[in-house]
Amino acid sequence: MVTYEEGSPVAVQLSTGLDPETLSIHVTGNTETRVLGSMGPGASGYVFRPLIPFTAGQSYEIRYKEKLLSTFKVAAGQAGSSPELLAVYPSKDTVPENLLKVYLQFSQPMQEVGDAVQFIEVTDKTTGEEVDIFLRLESELWNKEHDRLTLWLEPGRIKTDLIPNREKGLPLTKGHEYEISISGSWMSARGMPLRSQVRKGLYVTDRDSRKPDINTWKILVPRAGSKEPLRLQFGEAIDAILAQETLAVTSPDGDVLGGHFVLSEQEEEIYFTPVNYWKKGVYVLNVDVKLEDLAGNNLSRLFDSYMPENVPHGPPELFHTRRFTIR
Repeated sequence: MVTYEEGSPVAVQLSTGLDPETLSIHVTGNTETRVLGSMGPGASGYVFRPLIPFTAGQSYEIRYKEKLLSTFKVAAGQAGSSPELLAVYPSKDTVPENLLKVYLQFSQPMQEVGDAVQFIEVTDKTTGEEVDIFLRLESELWNKEHDRLTLWLEPGRIKTDLIPNREKGLPLTKGHEYEISISGSWMSARGMPLRSQVRKGLYVTDRDSRKPDINTWKILVPRAGSKEPLRLQFGEAIDAILAQETLAVTSPDGDVLGGHFVLSEQEEEIYFTPVNYWKKGVYVLNVDVKLEDLAGNNLSRLFDSYMPENVPHGPPELFHTRRFTIR
């Protein structure tokens, strides 16, 4: 029996005496990929709660090892509004030939399908051919809310010292135009489709073989006594998700300031607006070294690099810092 909360299918009760460790839930017809979730004791057996609510209108199978025990179907009900694809990152259309990642940000949690790439088609418009550039993973890279998917371009084809690169070349070709098409049939966790197809164009330029350097960033300082935003101009597009997770500002007293960062200008600039008014003094911008550009180069190393094991090196840096003064 399926349990609903506020119209959303959030659990299924299993009446069985079998060891719960041997049980698994699958979308009907997909025996290889389990629905992720947790199994716990229930009133008459066990209760399985999926990580993402079951898809409205979808049929599921309960399996013991590889054997089918039973099936159930989630009621269609009132699934709510259709999801939207809010953003495709990088948002700019010009990217380096060694682009590493693409993010899809949705307005709602999306369904667990096991192979999201089946809803994504990439066309090399320069040649007119459909191409396969994204890495297929056994476990897709969704965030906790299941509304943002990370798609990796094949790293083995990007690193110049690896066999896939020598045999197949880079996923993207310099000078070519591409179109990423996201199918309108992709459904939310509540069973509502995107409805309309979404397209994103890319034009591929030179390889990016330089690490981000915070000493080259332009810092536009606000006035003391105001809540004007601090503006950081990177001089290049930065990873949209990491940019909002790796930056912090420390006050003259050494405290981390409360506030929020907002990206703009196609991820080439970010604004920090504090909770409290700026005071006069020397502040510190702290940047985690894992911040990356579009090619996966972070503050401490290039993505496409090789370091011999016999080369001694000290403890890894965790942060890069830069001071600025508010008057």
